[in-house]
Amino acid sequence: MSEKNSPFTRTDVWIALGVAVAAIVFQWPIHDRWLALLDEGYVLSIADYINRGLVPYRDVTIDAPFPAAFYLLAWWFRLTGTSVESSRLLVLGAFALYAVAFYRIARALLPRTWSLALVVLLFCYRLWAFPHWQFYSYSLVAATLATVATALVFVAVRAGTTLPLLAAGAVAGLATLSKQDYGGSVSLALAAALLVIAWLQERRGWLRSVAPAFFFGLGAAAVVVPAFLHLIANGALDAMIQQTIVFPFEVMGKASYPRLPALWPPWGRDEALRAGIGNYFPSILATLWWNECPGCWASDLGQSWAYRSTWIWDVTLKLAFWAPLLLTLLALVLWIRRLVAAARNGSPDPQAAPRILTLAFAIGFLLSFNPPRDWVHLMMVYPPTALLLGAVLARDASVAVGRLPAFGLRAVLGAAALAALVVTIALMSDLRDRVDHWIGDPRGRVYADRSNGPLLDDVIAWSNRSVPPAVPMPVYPMQPMIGFLAGRSTVAGYHVIWPHQTAERDRRIVEALDAQDVRYLVFSLSQWGHLQPFQANAAHLFDALVEGWEIDQVFSREWNGPIVVSLKRRPAGSRHTTSLQSVAVARDAAWTRWPFDEVLTHAVGTTDESAARIELTVPEDRPFVDTAFGMNPDRWYGPPTGPITFEAFVEAPPGGERRSLVRQTIDPRSVVADRHWFPVTFDLSAEAGRPVTLVLTASVETIPPESADLVGWRDPELRGTRQRRSRGRSPSGEDPQAVELNRGAAGAANALRAIAPGSKTRPPPAAR
Repeated sequence: MSEKNSPFTRTDVWIALGVAVAAIVFQWPIHDRWLALLDEGYVLSIADYINRGLVPYRDVTIDAPFPAAFYLLAWWFRLTGTSVESSRLLVLGAFALYAVAFYRIARALLPRTWSLALVVLLFCYRLWAFPHWQFYSYSLVAATLATVATALVFVAVRAGTTLPLLAAGAVAGLATLSKQDYGGSVSLALAAALLVIAWLQERRGWLRSVAPAFFFGLGAAAVVVPAFLHLIANGALDAMIQQTIVFPFEVMGKASYPRLPALWPPWGRDEALRAGIGNYFPSILATLWWNECPGCWASDLGQSWAYRSTWIWDVTLKLAFWAPLLLTLLALVLWIRRLVAAARNGSPDPQAAPRILTLAFAIGFLLSFNPPRDWVHLMMVYPPTALLLGAVLARDASVAVGRLPAFGLRAVLGAAALAALVVTIALMSDLRDRVDHWIGDPRGRVYADRSNGPLLDDVIAWSNRSVPPAVPMPVYPMQPMIGFLAGRSTVAGYHVIWPHQTAERDRRIVEALDAQDVRYLVFSLSQWGHLQPFQANAAHLFDALVEGWEIDQVFSREWNGPIVVSLKRRPAGSRHTTSLQSVAVARDAAWTRWPFDEVLTHAVGTTDESAARIELTVPEDRPFVDTAFGMNPDRWYGPPTGPITFEAFVEAPPGGERRSLVRQTIDPRSVVADRHWFPVTFDLSAEAGRPVTLVLTASVETIPPESADLVGWRDPELRGTRQRRSRGRSPSGEDPQAVELNRGAAGAANALRAIAPGSKTRPPPAAR
């Protein structure tokens, strides 16, 4: 095919249709793979809420984005049904439209062969931008619409007509209404480019010079203004301003976000980059190939020689993050020189307008790259502009040099593109093979990964059995996909509990839980550490849950996998008959709150020196201490912290001879069956009326680095009979009868540990 850059013709229209079909075919094998518990569940839940008659911002909190993407998905749900599968079909269409628009832009600057090669790389990019092109999101919608708007501006400038400009403006307005940073910055950049192009053309009146930008803006206003009028009519405008403008800027000033890796020096090991490798490593590689991946095309990259002993990855990642900035700067310098040279020669450059629009397209997205600047967020829109600019610059270079160097350049670029395609297909194959747990619920109908999929089945089955359909079942802190799959609503309009949300949030949630008589909620114990603990993000709500709720069941299948619990309301009067805290003096111990109990905690050690001592006079009418021991549920997931041997003694008189009350070894970090409280009753009737000292110990062979707040005894109470509080249910959903614990009870736990996996610490793929 000719290397000349021919105009966009009817043949290109047919090629564009072929690109759309190819995009769908390329995506189809993996379109239903993987599930995002946070980001995807958040968007799908809000669209579902809209179809229930609720108004965004007023009735449901949406932190950051404008509403168009949610309304689009709500309409799609009404058309095709409410499910994850349905939303994935919309993703197929969106990326196909994105690819067609990208091909149209490329054809304004490149020959067909170059443009089609660029489309192939764009297909590869679709996977490497994982996960945000895998599921429906407002970022995906905004990026697609901004690219379509750019393609329409290319059409309008070439045709010199007004209608494509109005259409481009309307699409840009929709992009802005989907995600204000992507859509707004690209829209402003395109409007500025239209003014520059008009200024470079033959001199004419200022009204005609600003007309293209005016009509573009008029098209945008035609969709933006009615949307805001709709929000005003529904009393949602003030809430929208607070949630989409005030909140994001407040968070930017408070949160600590990942930044671009340091460019200099561009070679050598970068320890800062490696310390935050989870932010910068390609997400699809981290999901599949970073750890051991039996049967995969590649495996255990994090332990490979290339990563551990060379700086190949350091340099490669820096280039990936900085290439769009560097290529945009290079194109800006070279193309401005080209424009200046054409002006001096008095010969207009036929490629001036397409290049100016291409720069606007690239710069618009660069302007929208707010923190966090990690792989997941930047790669949503980051590489395509670099691919386009790089292809145009490479083609310019091939034209400027001789035939043989040009052939060599094209051969190198072609080989690189082919290698990228091969690796991409390998990743797609492994994604299909590894993400293979079918979520058959009508609201699912997609495949989840092997860690989260079975657990989701367990939680949904439990909710179907336990929670009436019309009763809300909130899911905290950040897994709204669970509520969406279960078809349950939240309360007070909050689907996630973020840092820095409004101070009224906790009060509104607590009031709604009581007003709507919510009996159950779901809570995930496996969270992202960089978002702070739930206790820090929602202190008032946490306290309310500790006081009024208790763990009902634990859903956990793997020692190093996700952990979810169900909470139920405590029966009225079920606690604080006589709290040990009210009659005893504790030394080397502290009263605190865990998820979701009052706890007496103390140090963990290797000797008796770390023991907690509780001094009290045993009441004659209440000589039984009812308690339970265990590990902090927040520590069930994380670095190895066991086995732990709990022992309790009574000294009567204080400092005198000890009598053993309980001894048992548990290991909740490695043994799934140990993830619960272990109830025990201390019989102190022989010491009734006498002062005694309870000695509580927790010993390990090696003290873990973070040993504080690790072990504890649940809210010890004094009772007159051998009454016991429920121990909660096991991961299997059974509620076994509590039995007396003694020295011999350690045998069962030790047997479980004997068949448990080794003590590995690598986390499973994150289900964002």
